[in-house]
Amino acid sequence: MISQMPELHDIHVPEPVSWWPLAWGWWCVIGLLLLGIAVLLHQQIKKYQFNKVRREALFELTQRPIPIDLKDANILLKRVCLHYFPQDVIAPLHGKVWVDFLTNRLPQHQQQEFRQGWQQLVDNLYQSPQSCPRVQAGHLSILWLNGAKLTWSEDNNV
Repeated sequence: MISQMPELHDIHVPEPVSWWPLAWGWWCVIGLLLLGIAVLLHQQIKKYQFNKVRREALFELTQRPIPIDLKDANILLKRVCLHYFPQDVIAPLHGKVWVDFLTNRLPQHQQQEFRQGWQQLVDNLYQSPQSCPRVQAGHLSILWLNGAKLTWSEDNNV
């Protein structure tokens, strides 16, 4: 048995398995990841484009001198709503119905503050400028623009 030892050869280790070319399963995983990234990117671009008018209105509010008149804030919110909602729904709204429409677009925890403040401003619309708190109109407009749900369906008419 000892005499046969010199005839043995060393064990040859095979070369390590290469990462390249990838197996078809890895190509599927890469494809799904790229597809997922493309879908997320597309959604973010659409969301950015959808909120363009909202961003422009917020920018316009910040560029106006403080205090902001209720009339100017009301016109700005009407313009924004006319962009996101059908004209035949928005155009005739005024007074309490307009306040209700605006309030119903806000999250529940912001509705009370907005409703009270905006209704007070609407009630004082035709009063002298000194008796109407003008700073509040800008604050409430910013609150609404930042928090409002601007999607339309026939169910949430007014």
